[in-house]
Amino acid sequence: MASGLVVKSPMAKVPFHVASVGLNLYSVEELCFFISRNLPLADEHLLNDSLADWLGEQCGQTWLAGEMKEILREAADPVPECLSLLFRNSGYFTQAELNTLFARMKSYADLAASKRQKVQADVLMDRGKYQKAIDYYEDILRGERKTNIDKSFTGLVYFNAGCAYERLFYTEKAEEYFLKAYELLMDRLSLLAVLSAAYLNGGEEAVHARAEELHAHATLVEDVMESIQDLKVPEYPANLEKAVDEWIAAYHYATDL
Repeated sequence: MASGLVVKSPMAKVPFHVASVGLNLYSVEELCFFISRNLPLADEHLLNDSLADWLGEQCGQTWLAGEMKEILREAADPVPECLSLLFRNSGYFTQAELNTLFARMKSYADLAASKRQKVQADVLMDRGKYQKAIDYYEDILRGERKTNIDKSFTGLVYFNAGCAYERLFYTEKAEEYFLKAYELLMDRLSLLAVLSAAYLNGGEEAVHARAEELHAHATLVEDVMESIQDLKVPEYPANLEKAVDEWIAAYHYATDL
């Protein structure tokens, strides 16, 4: 293949929309930056004909678009090949940065499918896309319930899913999943999460009832209650209408509703 080096590509008039995180990208450089910071999200949902068309039509990268489409048609595993093509010909990365990216790509590719999926879900969690993260976690758990071969891994998935449910105020589901995580991991963090969720669902009485059920030490209950009491009382927003609009926007972002 001839070199198709991309240098300071033009800004797109029509952005490329990354549906998984609700983000618009306007140049090859922005695309490379986004992928390099969110490598697990670079899958077949991102690297496809639509992206190739955008690179050709909006960024003027007809060579790059053509090569990417050829890979998508012919390669058995097109995602890593498309990434390599994009990274090498973007003009955005130094050779040292490329070496680091390719090492990360290999490390990620070497993971089992369920563990790659968990990494994707964790990235979505970090970006506040809680419902999408839940969808990934639940898909993993459906598979893990059938195989049940890695209790530690399944416990971590339950825990992270519980965190996602809690962020969306599904507190009963959160407590259920934290409890499943604790049953598998038997660790202090999961137990603290169970007790904290119990408080959200039923107050201090529920915390003591759950602690007794799980034979939790009294000092652990004291730690939970002290942490709750130390929480700051939220201040009433000066501009309530603006605050409500922001809360609604945040909810839509987190749930895609």
